[in-house]
Amino acid sequence: MKAEVVNWVTHPVTLALIGGLIFGIMLLAEILQRRLSEFGNVRFQGLVEDHEDLLALGNQERVVLSPVLTALRWIQMICLVLVWTLVFFSTDFGVFRVFGAALAVLVAVALLAQWPFGGLSESGVARLLRLLKPLVAPIARFGGLGASESLEGAEEDEEEASDREIRAFLDVGEAAGIIEGEEGEILESLVEFFDTTVREVMTPRTDMVAVRESASWEELMEIFGQTHKSRVPVYRETVDDIIGVVHVKSLIKDFIQGGRPPVQELYRPCPVVPESKELGELLKEFQQEHQQMAIVVDE
Repeated sequence: MKAEVVNWVTHPVTLALIGGLIFGIMLLAEILQRRLSEFGNVRFQGLVEDHEDLLALGNQERVVLSPVLTALRWIQMICLVLVWTLVFFSTDFGVFRVFGAALAVLVAVALLAQWPFGGLSESGVARLLRLLKPLVAPIARFGGLGASESLEGAEEDEEEASDREIRAFLDVGEAAGIIEGEEGEILESLVEFFDTTVREVMTPRTDMVAVRESASWEELMEIFGQTHKSRVPVYRETVDDIIGVVHVKSLIKDFIQGGRPPVQELYRPCPVVPESKELGELLKEFQQEHQQMAIVVDE
Protein backbone atom coordinates (compact mmCIF):
# COMPACT_ATOMS: atom_id res chain seq x y z
CA MET A 1 0.00 0.00 0.00
CA LYS A 2 2.79 2.39 0.93
CA ALA A 3 4.62 1.55 -2.26
CA GLU A 4 1.51 2.33 -4.30
CA VAL A 5 1.12 5.70 -2.57
CA VAL A 6 4.78 6.53 -3.18
CA ASN A 7 4.49 5.52 -6.82
CA TRP A 8 1.35 7.63 -7.21
CA VAL A 9 2.94 10.67 -5.58
CA THR A 10 6.13 10.38 -7.60
CA HIS A 11 4.30 9.75 -10.87
CA PRO A 12 5.15 12.43 -13.47
CA VAL A 13 1.49 13.36 -13.97
CA THR A 14 0.95 13.80 -10.22
CA LEU A 15 4.10 15.87 -9.90
CA ALA A 16 3.01 17.99 -12.85
CA LEU A 17 -0.39 18.62 -11.27
CA ILE A 18 1.16 19.51 -7.90
CA GLY A 19 3.69 21.76 -9.58
CA GLY A 20 0.97 23.47 -11.61
CA LEU A 21 -1.11 24.06 -8.47
CA ILE A 22 1.86 25.55 -6.60
CA PHE A 23 2.75 27.71 -9.59
CA GLY A 24 -0.85 28.94 -9.86
CA ILE A 25 -1.03 29.87 -6.17
CA MET A 26 2.31 31.65 -6.41
CA LEU A 27 1.14 33.56 -9.50
CA LEU A 28 -2.13 34.63 -7.84
CA ALA A 29 -0.23 35.79 -4.75
CA GLU A 30 2.15 37.84 -6.89
CA ILE A 31 -0.71 39.46 -8.83
CA LEU A 32 -2.55 40.35 -5.63
CA GLN A 33 0.57 41.69 -3.96
CA ARG A 34 1.31 43.98 -6.91
CA ARG A 35 -2.23 45.33 -7.18
CA LEU A 36 -2.85 45.70 -3.44
CA SER A 37 0.47 47.51 -3.03
CA GLU A 38 -1.13 50.30 -5.08
CA PHE A 39 -4.03 50.48 -2.63
CA GLY A 40 -4.09 52.49 0.58
CA ASN A 41 -5.80 51.44 3.81
CA VAL A 42 -8.89 53.51 2.97
CA ARG A 43 -9.27 52.04 -0.53
CA PHE A 44 -8.67 48.52 0.75
CA GLN A 45 -11.25 49.07 3.50
CA GLY A 46 -13.74 50.10 0.81
CA LEU A 47 -12.96 46.94 -1.18
CA VAL A 48 -13.63 44.75 1.87
CA GLU A 49 -16.87 46.59 2.64
CA ASP A 50 -18.09 46.27 -0.97
CA HIS A 51 -17.54 42.50 -1.02
CA GLU A 52 -19.06 40.70 1.95
CA ASP A 53 -16.96 38.08 3.77
CA LEU A 54 -13.99 38.82 1.52
CA LEU A 55 -11.55 37.86 4.28
CA ALA A 56 -13.98 36.42 6.87
CA LEU A 57 -13.18 39.22 9.32
CA GLY A 58 -16.13 38.65 11.60
CA ASN A 59 -16.96 41.74 13.68
CA GLN A 60 -13.84 43.71 12.76
CA GLU A 61 -14.72 47.22 11.61
CA ARG A 62 -11.33 48.23 10.23
CA VAL A 63 -8.84 46.40 8.07
CA VAL A 64 -5.16 47.25 7.80
CA LEU A 65 -3.56 46.37 4.46
CA SER A 66 0.01 45.60 5.57
CA PRO A 67 -0.72 42.20 7.23
CA VAL A 68 -2.46 41.06 4.03
CA LEU A 69 0.59 42.00 1.95
CA THR A 70 2.80 40.19 4.46
CA ALA A 71 0.62 37.08 4.18
CA LEU A 72 0.94 37.14 0.39
CA ARG A 73 4.73 37.36 0.66
CA TRP A 74 4.78 34.39 3.02
CA ILE A 75 2.62 32.39 0.59
CA GLN A 76 5.05 33.17 -2.23
CA MET A 77 8.06 32.11 -0.17
CA ILE A 78 6.37 28.86 0.88
CA CYS A 79 5.45 28.12 -2.73
CA LEU A 80 9.02 28.80 -3.85
CA VAL A 81 10.37 26.38 -1.23
CA LEU A 82 7.85 23.76 -2.37
CA VAL A 83 8.87 24.24 -6.01
CA TRP A 84 12.53 23.91 -5.07
CA THR A 85 11.81 20.76 -3.04
CA LEU A 86 9.67 19.27 -5.82
CA VAL A 87 12.35 19.78 -8.45
CA PHE A 88 15.15 18.60 -6.15
CA PHE A 89 13.55 15.28 -5.16
CA SER A 90 11.83 14.46 -8.45
CA THR A 91 14.77 14.93 -10.83
CA ASP A 92 18.43 14.15 -11.09
CA PHE A 93 19.32 17.83 -11.49
CA GLY A 94 22.30 19.18 -9.63
CA VAL A 95 21.97 21.91 -7.05
CA PHE A 96 22.74 24.66 -9.54
CA ARG A 97 20.13 23.37 -11.98
CA VAL A 98 17.57 23.21 -9.19
CA PHE A 99 18.26 26.84 -8.29
CA GLY A 100 18.08 27.69 -11.97
CA ALA A 101 14.66 26.06 -12.23
CA ALA A 102 13.45 27.99 -9.18
CA LEU A 103 14.77 31.21 -10.71
CA ALA A 104 12.96 30.43 -13.96
CA VAL A 105 9.73 30.01 -11.99
CA LEU A 106 10.25 33.39 -10.32
CA VAL A 107 10.85 35.10 -13.67
CA ALA A 108 7.78 33.45 -15.21
CA VAL A 109 5.60 34.51 -12.27
CA ALA A 110 6.88 38.09 -12.41
CA LEU A 111 6.29 38.38 -16.16
CA LEU A 112 2.80 36.87 -16.03
CA ALA A 113 1.84 39.06 -13.06
CA GLN A 114 2.91 42.16 -14.97
CA TRP A 115 1.33 41.06 -18.25
CA PRO A 116 -1.51 40.43 -18.92
CA PHE A 117 -2.73 40.87 -15.32
CA GLY A 118 -1.06 44.23 -14.56
CA GLY A 119 -4.27 46.27 -14.89
CA LEU A 120 -6.58 44.00 -12.94
CA SER A 121 -9.77 45.76 -11.78
CA GLU A 122 -10.96 45.96 -8.17
CA SER A 123 -13.62 43.32 -8.82
CA GLY A 124 -10.90 41.07 -10.24
CA VAL A 125 -8.76 41.70 -7.17
CA ALA A 126 -11.72 40.75 -4.98
CA ARG A 127 -12.24 37.48 -6.89
CA LEU A 128 -8.58 36.49 -6.62
CA LEU A 129 -8.47 37.43 -2.95
CA ARG A 130 -11.53 35.30 -2.32
CA LEU A 131 -9.80 32.35 -4.03
CA LEU A 132 -6.77 32.69 -1.75
CA LYS A 133 -8.81 33.51 1.35
CA PRO A 134 -8.22 30.09 2.99
CA LEU A 135 -4.47 30.81 2.88
CA VAL A 136 -4.38 34.59 3.30
CA ALA A 137 -6.89 35.05 6.13
CA PRO A 138 -5.22 32.82 8.78
CA ILE A 139 -1.72 34.17 8.09
CA ALA A 140 -2.92 37.78 7.99
CA ARG A 141 -4.93 37.38 11.17
CA PHE A 142 -1.95 35.83 12.92
CA GLY A 143 0.15 38.76 11.71
CA GLY A 144 -2.22 41.30 13.26
CA LEU A 145 -4.95 41.96 10.69
CA GLY A 146 -6.77 45.10 11.86
CA ALA A 147 -4.68 45.34 15.02
CA SER A 148 -5.84 48.27 17.09
CA GLU A 149 -2.38 49.14 18.33
CA SER A 150 -1.16 49.90 14.80
CA LEU A 151 -4.36 51.37 13.41
CA GLU A 152 -3.86 54.94 14.58
CA GLY A 153 -0.44 55.24 12.99
CA ALA A 154 -1.67 53.60 9.81
CA GLU A 155 -4.52 56.10 9.51
CA GLU A 156 -2.11 59.00 9.95
CA ASP A 157 0.18 57.60 7.26
CA GLU A 158 -2.81 57.12 5.00
CA GLU A 159 -3.92 60.73 5.42
CA GLU A 160 -0.45 62.03 4.58
CA ALA A 161 -0.14 59.71 1.59
CA SER A 162 -3.59 60.69 0.35
CA ASP A 163 -2.64 64.35 0.30
CA ARG A 164 0.46 63.64 -1.77
CA GLU A 165 -1.46 61.30 -4.06
CA ILE A 166 -4.17 63.88 -4.71
CA ARG A 167 -1.64 66.50 -5.73
CA ALA A 168 0.16 63.98 -7.94
CA PHE A 169 -3.12 62.96 -9.59
CA LEU A 170 -3.92 66.60 -10.27
CA ASP A 171 -0.56 67.17 -11.95
CA VAL A 172 -0.91 64.03 -14.08
CA GLY A 173 -4.51 64.87 -14.98
CA GLU A 174 -3.61 68.37 -16.10
CA ALA A 175 -0.62 67.12 -18.11
CA ALA A 176 -2.80 64.51 -19.84
CA GLY A 177 -5.56 67.00 -20.57
CA ILE A 178 -8.10 65.14 -18.43
CA ILE A 179 -8.41 68.05 -16.00
CA GLU A 180 -8.65 71.51 -17.50
CA GLY A 181 -7.03 74.56 -15.97
CA GLU A 182 -10.08 75.92 -14.15
CA GLU A 183 -11.08 72.49 -12.83
CA GLY A 184 -7.54 71.93 -11.61
CA GLU A 185 -7.57 75.25 -9.78
CA ILE A 186 -10.81 74.32 -8.02
CA LEU A 187 -9.50 70.92 -6.95
CA GLU A 188 -6.20 72.44 -5.85
CA SER A 189 -8.12 74.98 -3.78
CA LEU A 190 -9.99 72.15 -2.05
CA VAL A 191 -6.73 70.42 -1.16
CA GLU A 192 -5.28 73.68 0.16
CA PHE A 193 -8.48 74.32 2.12
CA PHE A 194 -8.13 71.09 4.10
CA ASP A 195 -4.49 71.96 4.83
CA THR A 196 -5.40 75.46 6.04
CA THR A 197 -5.19 76.08 9.79
CA VAL A 198 -8.02 77.48 11.88
CA ARG A 199 -5.93 80.57 12.63
CA GLU A 200 -6.12 81.66 8.98
CA VAL A 201 -9.93 81.70 8.75
CA MET A 202 -11.15 82.46 12.28
CA THR A 203 -13.01 85.64 13.17
CA PRO A 204 -10.82 87.86 15.40
CA ARG A 205 -12.10 88.61 18.88
CA THR A 206 -12.44 92.32 18.03
CA ASP A 207 -14.80 91.50 15.14
CA MET A 208 -16.78 88.83 16.96
CA VAL A 209 -20.48 89.39 17.69
CA ALA A 210 -21.36 87.94 21.09
CA VAL A 211 -24.01 88.32 23.78
CA ARG A 212 -23.74 88.39 27.57
CA GLU A 213 -25.20 85.47 29.49
CA SER A 214 -27.45 87.82 31.47
CA ALA A 215 -29.04 89.34 28.33
CA SER A 216 -32.80 89.14 27.92
CA TRP A 217 -34.70 87.42 25.15
CA GLU A 218 -35.51 90.79 23.54
CA GLU A 219 -31.85 91.87 23.54
CA LEU A 220 -30.82 88.61 21.95
CA MET A 221 -33.52 88.93 19.30
CA GLU A 222 -32.31 92.45 18.52
CA ILE A 223 -28.74 91.22 18.02
CA PHE A 224 -29.89 88.52 15.62
CA GLY A 225 -31.98 91.04 13.71
CA GLN A 226 -29.13 93.54 13.35
CA THR A 227 -26.36 91.11 12.45
CA HIS A 228 -28.39 88.60 10.38
CA LYS A 229 -26.37 85.77 11.93
CA SER A 230 -27.75 82.32 12.72
CA ARG A 231 -25.47 81.64 15.71
CA VAL A 232 -24.05 83.96 18.36
CA PRO A 233 -21.46 83.08 21.06
CA VAL A 234 -22.46 83.65 24.69
CA TYR A 235 -19.96 84.99 27.25
CA ARG A 236 -20.12 85.34 31.03
CA GLU A 237 -18.15 88.47 31.99
CA THR A 238 -15.95 89.24 28.97
CA VAL A 239 -15.61 87.84 25.46
CA ASP A 240 -12.56 85.96 26.70
CA ASP A 241 -14.91 83.78 28.73
CA ILE A 242 -17.10 82.12 26.08
CA ILE A 243 -19.43 79.56 27.64
CA GLY A 244 -21.51 78.47 24.66
CA VAL A 245 -23.45 79.45 21.57
CA VAL A 246 -27.12 80.17 20.95
CA HIS A 247 -28.90 79.37 17.68
CA VAL A 248 -31.61 81.56 16.20
CA LYS A 249 -33.82 78.47 15.81
CA SER A 250 -34.09 78.28 19.59
CA LEU A 251 -35.57 81.78 19.69
CA ILE A 252 -38.02 81.10 16.90
CA LYS A 253 -39.16 77.87 18.51
CA ASP A 254 -39.81 79.57 21.86
CA PHE A 255 -41.49 82.52 20.14
CA ILE A 256 -43.93 80.19 18.36
CA GLN A 257 -44.69 78.45 21.65
CA GLY A 258 -45.27 81.80 23.34
CA GLY A 259 -42.22 81.70 25.60
CA ARG A 260 -39.35 84.16 25.99
CA PRO A 261 -36.66 82.47 28.10
CA PRO A 262 -33.39 84.27 28.95
CA VAL A 263 -30.08 83.49 27.31
CA GLN A 264 -29.08 81.15 30.17
CA GLU A 265 -31.74 78.68 29.03
CA LEU A 266 -30.98 78.90 25.32
CA TYR A 267 -27.25 78.47 24.77
CA ARG A 268 -25.50 75.17 24.24
CA PRO A 269 -21.87 74.21 24.94
CA CYS A 270 -19.43 74.98 22.15
CA PRO A 271 -16.22 73.03 21.39
CA VAL A 272 -12.88 74.74 21.96
CA VAL A 273 -10.06 74.12 19.46
CA PRO A 274 -6.43 75.28 19.16
CA GLU A 275 -5.59 77.78 16.43
CA SER A 276 -3.11 75.36 14.83
CA LYS A 277 -5.76 72.73 14.03
CA GLU A 278 -6.26 72.05 10.32
CA LEU A 279 -9.67 72.69 8.79
CA GLY A 280 -9.92 69.17 7.41
CA GLU A 281 -9.55 67.71 10.89
CA LEU A 282 -11.96 70.26 12.35
CA LEU A 283 -14.63 69.47 9.76
CA LYS A 284 -14.39 65.77 10.63
CA GLU A 285 -14.97 66.61 14.29
CA PHE A 286 -17.92 68.84 13.35
CA GLN A 287 -19.49 65.94 11.44
CA GLN A 288 -18.95 63.50 14.29
CA GLU A 289 -20.25 65.85 16.99
CA HIS A 290 -22.91 67.60 14.85
CA GLN A 291 -21.39 71.03 15.48
CA GLN A 292 -21.18 74.11 13.27
CA MET A 293 -19.14 76.52 15.38
CA ALA A 294 -16.04 76.35 17.57
CA ILE A 295 -14.15 78.75 19.82
CA VAL A 296 -10.47 79.20 18.96
CA VAL A 297 -7.96 79.62 21.79
CA ASP A 298 -4.30 80.61 21.82
CA GLU A 299 -1.91 77.71 22.42
